[in-house]
Amino acid sequence: MPDSLLEALEIIKQYSQNDETNVFRCGFFCGSTPLSLKSMVHANLCVALKDRRVELSEGMYGDLLGSLLRELTEGVSLDCIIVVIEWEDLDPRLGLRAQAGWLSPYEDMLSSFRSKCALFLRYLKALAERMPVVVSLPSLPLLPLHFSVRRQANDWKAGIKKEIALFAMELVAVSTIRMLDVDILSEEASFFDRYSAESDLAYGFPYTLDFAIIFARHLAALAVPPRPLKGIIVDLDDTLWKGILGEDGAEGVTWDLEHGSHMHGVFQLFLQSLAKTGVLIAVASKNDPVRVEELFKKRSMLLERNAFFPLMAGWEVKSHSVQKILLMWNVHADAVAFVDDSPLEVEEVRKGVPELRCFLFPKQKPGAILKLIFELRDLFGKEFVSHEDALRLESIKHGAEITEQLASSEEGYEDFLREIKPKLTLFNQAGVFDKRAFELINKTNQFNMNGLRCSEHEWKTVVERESGFVFVASYEDKFGPLGKIAVIAGHCDKKRFVVTHWVMSCRAFGRRIEYCMLAFLFKKLSIEKVCFHYIPTDRNGPFKEFLTTLECSEKNSWDIQRDIFMERAPILYHDVEEEI
Repeated sequence: MPDSLLEALEIIKQYSQNDETNVFRCGFFCGSTPLSLKSMVHANLCVALKDRRVELSEGMYGDLLGSLLRELTEGVSLDCIIVVIEWEDLDPRLGLRAQAGWLSPYEDMLSSFRSKCALFLRYLKALAERMPVVVSLPSLPLLPLHFSVRRQANDWKAGIKKEIALFAMELVAVSTIRMLDVDILSEEASFFDRYSAESDLAYGFPYTLDFAIIFARHLAALAVPPRPLKGIIVDLDDTLWKGILGEDGAEGVTWDLEHGSHMHGVFQLFLQSLAKTGVLIAVASKNDPVRVEELFKKRSMLLERNAFFPLMAGWEVKSHSVQKILLMWNVHADAVAFVDDSPLEVEEVRKGVPELRCFLFPKQKPGAILKLIFELRDLFGKEFVSHEDALRLESIKHGAEITEQLASSEEGYEDFLREIKPKLTLFNQAGVFDKRAFELINKTNQFNMNGLRCSEHEWKTVVERESGFVFVASYEDKFGPLGKIAVIAGHCDKKRFVVTHWVMSCRAFGRRIEYCMLAFLFKKLSIEKVCFHYIPTDRNGPFKEFLTTLECSEKNSWDIQRDIFMERAPILYHDVEEEI
């Protein structure tokens, strides 16, 4: 991410060469002159979106409400809109340039403030029906307009803060509005490090350059949220608990206030909270596996034994244990964090698995442990927790059994597939924005036909396309449900179906779901051919392998005829249902 205005301008220039057919259009609206803040936001969006071209449009200076109204009535289609609201946008008398607030009745200012909040709320909600909206409420200090000393709270300022709180509560209740929590800005810049009176009076730009850099980074991250990590691998001794199990025994290790090990218990609770949101948790520890299991039987830990899988305890090189865990999870290293109290082990794992995010557990520094937890929370944070998140761990465990069966004889695997009684339910989601389908499109890498990512606006265009189809597949078998695990989208062109998007969660591999979905399409749509918009990526090898089993290649434009598919597809044991 850019650390200076010059660097931001260089990034914008570099990324302006990107393909004009793959554009992310974002509106940037504020009441002040946008200057460096707009450039910093633009550069951060370029870095986040990599191969896409970013176009940033802006509103009118000094009239934020008017800009929003114009966007509602005349605006072009955007992928996202960023709205920065400061005090003077809610009442000009609250800004330094107005010279009016010092003599205005407080009651009148509060009434005006309340009315403007209501108007902004109406416009923002209307915009949020069309596109994702990022909103920042006032981040600058209020002028000392009240007669009381600043250290003493007063009814006027309390009233202003109350109206802002009510405004914020209304905004966060809207699923397509992402509101910046301005409290996070205090971690990097104090109030008076944010505001520049000189710049405000000279140019109408109220922020210091240092603060604009920080502010822009957070706004861009809300507009294009980074994908949350999927799993965390942790050590045991002096990480999950204080002490060395092999030396202190099961009764000698602790995680409580009495023994000065309270933060180890806090870390356990944090991991348990991650597990409840579907984050995968595993252990890689140089330890006696028998003693480790005995400890979990004897002691009641705050992190439950069934919250993690697998538990890799032994004496091999730790990076090897980590690689085995990643293989069992079928998750790429760049989606996983590793935490260990030993600087040596952290460095060994970092070198052995370079794409892994490695963190040192600062065992003797409670404040540093809390800071680590804050950092990890941001890496694993989600906008919502789906039904599928709750099923993830169990499905990974059962997936290990399926992988084992895959390695056995072909005949044995056929018997296994038949016995698990697979059931596939396909939901016709044409015209419906399904959050889980959108999530799968943007986070799935391996069984992903072309690696294309979509903004919410772009995905809505796909699902609302005339003559288009979107099917979301839900799977279950005797081991239990996996939930919604696959999405296929495209449109009919005479007697053929053109597939533009197709993804499937790695948790569903090995169950022949992909073949079953194609068989469903041929039957449901009465088509003679399916055409794949396949593009190879550095991650989607499993999709290429699927095409290879059907003998699809670039020579035949990645097409397959109905009769050829029926001939080449394996036996399917699934009970298939459709729900609308």
